[in-house]
Amino acid sequence: MSAAPSIPGLVSAAETLHRQLYLAAASGQPDLMPLSDAFQQQCDFLENKLSDNHIRVGNLPARSRQAALWLLFLNHPAHLHQHVTFLASLRHALPPPPPVTNHTPLNAGLSSYLYRLERRQGGFTLTVQEGFIGAPPEIISHLASLVDKRKINPQTRAALVAYSRSAAYREILQAIQQNARAVYYEPDARGNFHLLKNSFERVNHAYFEGKQLLPHLCWSSRATQRKLGHYNPVTDTIQISRALDSARTPAYALDYVMYHEIIHRLLGSQEKNGRQSHHNAAFHELARAYRDYQRAKDFLASRK
Repeated sequence: MSAAPSIPGLVSAAETLHRQLYLAAASGQPDLMPLSDAFQQQCDFLENKLSDNHIRVGNLPARSRQAALWLLFLNHPAHLHQHVTFLASLRHALPPPPPVTNHTPLNAGLSSYLYRLERRQGGFTLTVQEGFIGAPPEIISHLASLVDKRKINPQTRAALVAYSRSAAYREILQAIQQNARAVYYEPDARGNFHLLKNSFERVNHAYFEGKQLLPHLCWSSRATQRKLGHYNPVTDTIQISRALDSARTPAYALDYVMYHEIIHRLLGSQEKNGRQSHHNAAFHELARAYRDYQRAKDFLASRK
C-alpha cells in the first residue's frame, strides 16, 4: 500500500537553514536577504512538489510536514526577523563563553516537545519550540539556564510550561499551523482489507444525513492496540489504527471507531478545570446512539 510521499531533500534543506539562521544570529548584524531568498526557493520547490502529487502539507509524513510548515512560516520577512532576533537574544543570555562548535547549538523549530537539551562532546544542542520566538526576556533567561544545569529547576520548568499556554505562544503556533490542512488522498485510506472512505460514507449517511465533508483519512503507521482512532483538527485528519485493517474486523466495529472520531470532529474539545476534555456527557450521549454500540464495544474489547 502506498502512502503520501515525502519530499526528497526537504528535511536536509531545513536542517541547513537552521545552521544558517544561527550563524546569522551570531553575526551581530545579519543580512537577511540571502536567507529570505533561500526560504523562497525552498517554498517554491515545495509548492511544485505538492501540486505534482495533488496533496497538501498536512498529507506529508511527520518529518517532512514539520519541515514544510517551518519553511512556510519563515518565508515571511517579519517571522524570519523575529526568529533571528530570538536566537541572538538566547545566545546572548547563555552562560559565558558563547558556544563555538561545529554543529548548531541553538535551534527553534517544530517538534513534539517544548525544549530539548542534548549534551555532546564539545558542547550541546538546545532546541526549543518555534512558539518561543516571541518570548519576553525572563522566559529567554529561563531557556538559557537549561544549559547550565544537570537538573532542570522546577521553577524554570513551570515558567516555560506556563508561557507555552499563553496567547503569544499560541498565536505563533496558529500562524504556523494555518498551512497544515490535508486533503483526502486515497492511497492513505486504502488498507489491505478495508477502504476507510467506504467506512466514512456508511457512517456519514447513516448518522449525519450525508452532510459531513470528507476529511483526510489514513491508517496509522503502526498497528496500535490501545488507541484505535484519532482526530487531528489541525489537518482535519481521521486516523484509524492499522490493527483494524484485518479480515476479522467486521464493518460494524470499524464503523464505530470511525463514528467515534467523527463525533470528536463535530464537538471539538472543551476546557474543564484547566484541562482539555474530549469525552464529556454530550460525547457519550452521541456515542451510545450508534446502533451496534455494545456489539462493537464487545468486539473491540475482545481483541485485547
